[in-house]
Amino acid sequence: MKKVTEEKEKVSKTTIAGLPHRTLSSSRMRKLMGIIFAAPSPQLHGLTECDGDGEIKFSVDIEAIGLSIEEFKEFRNEIFSAFFVETLGELLVRENLDLFIDNFTGIPPEEYDAYFGRHSHFRFGMRIYRNRLEFAFHISLIRNILTEDFKQVARIP
Repeated sequence: MKKVTEEKEKVSKTTIAGLPHRTLSSSRMRKLMGIIFAAPSPQLHGLTECDGDGEIKFSVDIEAIGLSIEEFKEFRNEIFSAFFVETLGELLVRENLDLFIDNFTGIPPEEYDAYFGRHSHFRFGMRIYRNRLEFAFHISLIRNILTEDFKQVARIP
């Protein structure tokens, strides 16, 4: 019991900021995100109409998100992690929300339940094709973002 107490005291005296994974130089994910966020907002390509299940697809050039092919190879494991795919996918959708609005507002009222009643956005799909990252997501993400924006404008908690 005494040994457990001593270990807890050691842990409580260590600050989170002091842990090795918190330094910028040792975090590959932070370095990768720094490259992405330093790049200008990229142009999206291949935007598809919403299909019958509510899926929308788009792509972005790897170099347009600030990565050289060499950097892409260096950060391949991080790029294909669920965290990175979700973060980059949502960032691209939010930065280019106007491109997706027609897909959302073009759904006839009688088909609304077919799109949103059976499925909802859970996570992005991503693959690499010809030096582009291709993303797929469910249109309910657009509804969620617009609802979030509306709540902020209307100051609804």
